[in-house]
Amino acid sequence: SSMDISGNAKQSITPDQEALHKENLNLKAHLENLEKEFEIQQQYYELFVDNAPVAMYDIDLESRIMTTNKKALEFLGLKTALEAKGHHFLEFAHDSDHERLEEHFNQALEGQEQHFTFQSNQKELQIFKSCFIPIYDFHHHVYKLFSLTEDITKEYLAEEFLKKQNSSLTLENERKDALIFQQNRHVQMAQLIKMIAHQWRQPLSVISTVTSNIRIMLELNQLNQHEIRTAMQTIGEHAEDLSEIINDFNDFYKPRKTKSKILLKDIGDKVIEVMHNSLKENGITFVRHSHASNGFCTFKNEVTQVLLNLLQNAQEVLKERHVKDPTITLTGREDESFQYIDVHDNGGGIEDDIIDKIFDPYFSTKDQKNGTGLGLHMAKTMIESHCDGLITVQNINNGAQFTIRLPNNCDI
Repeated sequence: SSMDISGNAKQSITPDQEALHKENLNLKAHLENLEKEFEIQQQYYELFVDNAPVAMYDIDLESRIMTTNKKALEFLGLKTALEAKGHHFLEFAHDSDHERLEEHFNQALEGQEQHFTFQSNQKELQIFKSCFIPIYDFHHHVYKLFSLTEDITKEYLAEEFLKKQNSSLTLENERKDALIFQQNRHVQMAQLIKMIAHQWRQPLSVISTVTSNIRIMLELNQLNQHEIRTAMQTIGEHAEDLSEIINDFNDFYKPRKTKSKILLKDIGDKVIEVMHNSLKENGITFVRHSHASNGFCTFKNEVTQVLLNLLQNAQEVLKERHVKDPTITLTGREDESFQYIDVHDNGGGIEDDIIDKIFDPYFSTKDQKNGTGLGLHMAKTMIESHCDGLITVQNINNGAQFTIRLPNNCDI
């Protein structure tokens, strides 16, 4: 140490202390720059929010508005953010929407982002699309909600106008048919997945058993090259089976633009290949008669899908009614002009008061949970509109019999 002019001891500064002092000054300068940059970014953010083309506002946990931008004030019919602050957000919504908006608000407080539409309380019709986005504090607790709201009144009125126009247009039936067709495709996909599961069950079971055996033999040190080759061959064969099943289903669910020459036997073979596991599991006897040998031209996949639908319906009826000795009979026959396919079950038939309605769109004999009413309507459309055929139904021999009639010509 040294003495200053007043005679007091003067503390000397070490090089490390001097370096630390310089570092502190640099950090302080850097922090000041960051604060300035943050202020600039904050200004840009506030400018963006305030001039955004959609309404933005924060809502506290008591359902009261905290902050708003210009567009939000415009929607709320207010002039300043100070006027808006403290208002309950429901004050600006139509009374009929209050209960539903409160439910959205409560779910948002629980951390679930909400999206909804609502009507304003103004005399003139105003429809808004909005959302509640939960904002969390450092403890991961929701402390406010952020809302984005957009005026969609013009779009709503345009949509309502189109709805009214559509109701009077002759093209309405075509639009409905397109919708029905799309819905039916969804039903078909669900059925497809179910049937693939049935077909995959046995190969997967074999593969699982083989791999389990290999694991056990490996643990017992009893595994040799022969067992490995045999196991790999078995797994490979059943893996090919899985692939072939997918290809088979994929093939006949593809739409065809041109007719092809086929035999009724070919369609029957394909459908039974798909259905046999399901019929067996449900204890249903399947009987097949073939009295047709001539080829004819049609859309093979469409006819296959319809026939599959009829067999599935028959299977469900036999299951639901707990029929003793349940049986489905598939018969192919022909004459000079037509090919015929008969699907008969011994499930007691269809009630007389509904048998004439079962091909109508959305009419279903099943309950609302399990039935769509689309299958038979689409079956009729495919056979009669696409394949130039005819599909009919009658009660005969203690059951229902569907008959598909297809022309014998082959103009391709």
